[in-house]
Amino acid sequence: MRKYLLIFIVVAANCQLYGQENLNGTVPAAWIENALKGTGSVDQILEFGKLFKSKAISLKKVDYEENEPYLNITKINLDEDIGSEFLLFIGSNYANSNFYVIDDDYRIIHEEYLWLHNEHPQLRIYNSSDQHKLFGFKYLYGRGSGRWLFSNKIFRVDSGKVTLVLEFVNSSNDTFNFEGINGWIETENIQEFGGNLFVEYSYDFYLRSDLLEHLGINYEGDSYSLAKGEDITIIYSYDPTRNQMKFNDREITSEMMDLFFQPSNDSLFLQVFRSGLDKKVKNGSELDKRLIEYLRTKIN
Repeated sequence: MRKYLLIFIVVAANCQLYGQENLNGTVPAAWIENALKGTGSVDQILEFGKLFKSKAISLKKVDYEENEPYLNITKINLDEDIGSEFLLFIGSNYANSNFYVIDDDYRIIHEEYLWLHNEHPQLRIYNSSDQHKLFGFKYLYGRGSGRWLFSNKIFRVDSGKVTLVLEFVNSSNDTFNFEGINGWIETENIQEFGGNLFVEYSYDFYLRSDLLEHLGINYEGDSYSLAKGEDITIIYSYDPTRNQMKFNDREITSEMMDLFFQPSNDSLFLQVFRSGLDKKVKNGSELDKRLIEYLRTKIN
């Protein structure tokens, strides 16, 4: 199990190694004007790639014949000044792109490499009335055999500086932990109101039925749920002193949020849900008691 977890984390770390090489570089105004016209041609991508080297843009035209190149630019005012910024996704392949925030003076103020496996970039702008708009995208946090995790990254611009103010799980699935905890997490109905973000969480942490069979337990069903939550709304509020979006909720704790980013961490699961598991041992079924005892003995 630990071996799988290491692989999962290394993939996530590698996704963050690239980017930031072109910070403070100035994008030609003519290039931006042409990109806003919506042609998105290979020549435009190549021109940008020659000016700003990145892992996401190949300078070999032949590489574009077998891939689906991607260029998407949005003009929007993100902060308190009167000028508009530009949000740009660009790459030789739609699932292998760079994300740029370009200030109103055409200077690159944020750069980030995105590998999305087989998905297109998804720009999200969460509030359209506030001077400081929250914006972001879906991000492949990590993947491996039988597991993947997408997050939502949320940014804010202030005085020409881009800050990651929030990252939360978009969706995840872990199905290959035969001897321990598997699970999924999903967030839906993300809405902004008054500068706050409302996010609806659902999750399920479970044991696979083939483990129960291996333990000699006759059980009908695909899985045995140990901890489950449905349609729990969390409110994130902006904290100007820390320049972060924060939440305060009793149903989902900060420790649970940590677990959501480590869905195959059995030890952390037992720690986070210790109180609920203790109640199952005291008041639950004999099957509850047996399975929790199995996990605690195996892991501890």
